[in-house]
Amino acid sequence: MTIAVVTSDSEENTRRALGSLVSRISHFACGASLFGKARKFRQVMRAAGVPAAATLTIGDEVRDAEAAKAAGIDFAGVAWGYATTDALARVEPVAIFASVSEMRAWLRRAVAQVPTTSGNTG
Repeated sequence: MTIAVVTSDSEENTRRALGSLVSRISHFACGASLFGKARKFRQVMRAAGVPAAATLTIGDEVRDAEAAKAAGIDFAGVAWGYATTDALARVEPVAIFASVSEMRAWLRRAVAQVPTTSGNTG
């Protein structure tokens, strides 16, 4: 799984907030304008070599869901952020997570369901 951060915050603040978790992040696209996240999502997908169909964004705002839709990617919401759970539900996310552990478990199940490709034919 490739992890990227797309945020309107600065990279410096983002790295500081993530602390030791920063080592798990493959791509940063920081400083996105309020309406520039869709473009940042597409840039990160290109840089990571990951197609939209295999991308999920996780956010705490309705604007995150709108940017995901504009970029052609799935969106999941977090219940501990800016928007209310009801507001997030109205944008029809693939999931709304009530906790980090719930998100982690969902992602593990999702990754386990992805078929692997191999150059082996027999």
